[in-house]
Amino acid sequence: MRVRLDNIDYALARPGPLDDSTLPKVPVIRIYGILSGGQHACLHVHQVYPYFFVDYYESLNPDRGTNPSTSHTILM
Repeated sequence: MRVRLDNIDYALARPGPLDDSTLPKVPVIRIYGILSGGQHACLHVHQVYPYFFVDYYESLNPDRGTNPSTSHTILM
C-alpha cells in the first residue's frame, strides 16, 4: 500500500481491541492521504506512544557517583 501523505495528526481514544493497554485513553496517529489508485484514505496507527530524545554526552558510569535524581531524569 502506498499513501501520498496529505496530513498527520493524533487523537486520544479509549483503548480498543488493537491496543494492549490499561490506560483510560491511548494515542492513535491518524494519517490522511491518497492511495496510488486515487482513493482517499485515513490510516489509524495504534501502539505508538510519545517519547523524546535527550542528547547526553557525559558518561552514565555508576562508579562516577552520579546524582540519582539526575540519572532518573535522563532515563525517563
